[in-house]
Amino acid sequence: DRKQVAAVRFFYPDRQLTVAAVRFGPLPSTVDRAGPLVEPGEVVAPPPAGTLFGRLAFATAVAGTAPECAAALAAAGAALQVEEAG
Repeated sequence: DRKQVAAVRFFYPDRQLTVAAVRFGPLPSTVDRAGPLVEPGEVVAPPPAGTLFGRLAFATAVAGTAPECAAALAAAGAALQVEEAG
């Protein structure tokens, strides 16, 4: 019998910016996938201006409980590194 919880989070910038690079630092083992959703040179913005196309990156987590998934996605957010073109 298997019981696991999965979750996804999309990360947005706090203001409009032109992206130079997006990457993640070290992630917990409960984050099973994470990656950028933009290419260098793209302009992104937080909602409402940038809904679907304002997303910088995503992360998914799989864990035994919902709080563990939430903690993993919070850690992914903390590990997200965004360089602004300038």
